[in-house]
Amino acid sequence: MIKRGLIFRLAEKGKIKIGYRGKEVESAGGKKFCPPKKLNYFVVTTTERLAETGNFAKDEEVMAKLPPEPKELKIRLPFDDIDLNFHTSFAMYKGNKCVCRGDGEKAEFFENGVRKQIVCDPENCPHLQKEECKPTGILSCFLAECLEIGAVYKFRTHSWYSVSGIGASLLYLSGLTKGILQGLPLVLKIVKKTTEKHGVVTCVTIVLGVEMMEFRKLAIQEMESRKMLSVDMRLIEATARESGFGTDTDLPEDIQGEFYPEHEERNITPGAQKTADAIKKKKEDIADRVGNRVAAQGKKVAGPDPEKPEPPPPKKEAKPEEPLGLFG
Repeated sequence: MIKRGLIFRLAEKGKIKIGYRGKEVESAGGKKFCPPKKLNYFVVTTTERLAETGNFAKDEEVMAKLPPEPKELKIRLPFDDIDLNFHTSFAMYKGNKCVCRGDGEKAEFFENGVRKQIVCDPENCPHLQKEECKPTGILSCFLAECLEIGAVYKFRTHSWYSVSGIGASLLYLSGLTKGILQGLPLVLKIVKKTTEKHGVVTCVTIVLGVEMMEFRKLAIQEMESRKMLSVDMRLIEATARESGFGTDTDLPEDIQGEFYPEHEERNITPGAQKTADAIKKKKEDIADRVGNRVAAQGKKVAGPDPEKPEPPPPKKEAKPEEPLGLFG
């Protein structure tokens, strides 16, 4: 076996997508760009790029085994370690380059070709607040529809909700099985989520592929199987880390074009903005009514000012006060 000069790494068979690069258009300022288009279903692709569109070609063999416009994919993870299965970071792209990448504590910032170590402070980072910097998640998995051993498919997301949801699911499932995740049946699933900031959004999460007790039984079987075969998963994972498995290998121009477009057009589902605006307005109305009541109670406790004449009583009968509540 070669000792130096060659890295052994599981091959990336294809990608799992819920979006693609759209046709070239011209902005109001006259600049041409390809706006990203979002999908509400999964598309499994190869790593081969189509010359006419620049998008990745569909994996016809896998897609033929799936229902039309699938919203769920049966998957299995290659490792137990969550970070190896789901590599996460904060990243900012400009000029088709990654100019900053951090983990929430420290970051590497590139300026004029020089790499600098800086503090990564998500709570106070102006780039993160402007959504110039975004969370990144890269999930590596095996698909049930592909029987090739070691064929890894990768799902990339820059959604706060998807990164948080997938990470939380893996942490929870790992706790249920005493850390065993490799080889267990899971489902990658598209769900809808109503948010205050963006209205109704599409996000991706991971759920169980079988009933809870069956999932635990399979974990116990996997543990016993490893003991019988003397499988050292920690050693396997250490070798994978040394090979760079799970790190970001996508081209920066592809990432910026799909997830960080310079002329980004927000794709919000119909009625989503109205929902967000309605929630905001309702909260403001409630705050106003609470403030008015507090002010009125304060005047009642303090009593009338003897130096100021009392105003004449209103001619019209006052309207009954509205009940206080979220929906009025």
